[in-house]
Amino acid sequence: GWKDTLATPATDLRYEFYRSKLSDFKRQTPQMVVQGRDSFTGDNYQVVQSALAMAKPTARSLIVRPDAKTLQISVPINQIGQNVDLLIVTYQLGVSEVSVKGGRNNGLTLPYTNSVSKIERLTVSNSELSIPKPTLKTSEACVLIAQSQTSGAILAAARCPV
Repeated sequence: GWKDTLATPATDLRYEFYRSKLSDFKRQTPQMVVQGRDSFTGDNYQVVQSALAMAKPTARSLIVRPDAKTLQISVPINQIGQNVDLLIVTYQLGVSEVSVKGGRNNGLTLPYTNSVSKIERLTVSNSELSIPKPTLKTSEACVLIAQSQTSGAILAAARCPV
């Protein structure tokens, strides 16, 4: 193996979360988890395309109303159930080149697209919440993800308004 240069304590916690939820979960690079349910190495184009084709899109979304300092978020708890976490995921826009120093990709330089730089997890206790507007650099964007604490399934999502 090798030390992923983009790993953070938050991404390590996310690995551990999926390890506790998915029986076939293995720590691997590049890691892909589709809809919080299927885990595999993301370097096989055919496997990725098959998983994405089989993924069932959800019609549920988070409703996000921004003001100057906060985001007012409506979570459809009546549709998706209780035991929900809200993930605030910040990512770097574009492609980063990463030199791999070990493992099966040793010596390669791999492109990472929209790499996650920060994950914040909040427990949702009711359908309406207000959070401080994320402070983003011009090279960053973020998404909001409602995720089941029980199964790890992705239940709803929305982009953070700029």
